[in-house]
Amino acid sequence: MRLGKDFDAAITRELKAAGVEHYKVERGGKHPRLVFEHDGRQFSYTLPGSPSDHRALLNMVHDLRGLLGLNLPRPPQPLPPDPPLDLDMITLARLRVEANPPTLPTDRDMRLYEMLDGAFEAVAALARRAQAEDIVAWTHTNLERLERLVALGLAESDAEGRYRRLS
Repeated sequence: MRLGKDFDAAITRELKAAGVEHYKVERGGKHPRLVFEHDGRQFSYTLPGSPSDHRALLNMVHDLRGLLGLNLPRPPQPLPPDPPLDLDMITLARLRVEANPPTLPTDRDMRLYEMLDGAFEAVAALARRAQAEDIVAWTHTNLERLERLVALGLAESDAEGRYRRLS
């Protein structure tokens, strides 16, 4: 039972990257075993017997890197740019709130109020903190609610459409 040159090359490459010079592949049973020593410890890894799965090589490399401590955490992915806030939407939300001013905050108003802090924050940033799947939809849904908080004197907004909590 032969592993194949791709597997042999990957094993050699990964072990060499970790400073392992000597290893052996033991045959017997259903699957061959890779045996090596690294940092004074003996390791044994079961190799695929018949690598028919197209991911078998990649899975083996990932497992070996994990055993050898070579798997590094992925760098954080940059966030996509915030969608532009339509200032006309803010104006419409303010007009709707002015036409029907609130007298008391609702439970939903208070949940949004709890998300605000003392620093001005963009609506998109609030949507991310709320773990919204769709930032634009969250903005459409909660912009009027933010304006209700402003009308109640619980929050304030600036000219750029950012909001903050008032003490």
